[in-house]
Amino acid sequence: VKIEPDNAGVYFNLGVAYFKSGHEDKSEELFKKAKERDPGSEEMDTYLKKLKRRQAE
Repeated sequence: VKIEPDNAGVYFNLGVAYFKSGHEDKSEELFKKAKERDPGSEEMDTYLKKLKRRQAE
């Protein structure tokens, strides 16, 4: 993140790692940062939807 702060993929991949390890708050923060950098990403939309479903459980 420090080396490439504008790279959406870095934030997204970290978000996925946090999501898979059950850290929803941190993953949401990272997914939102990724989405700001790449608003058209369908993959990010998919994970944000998965996150919202998990949070609703």
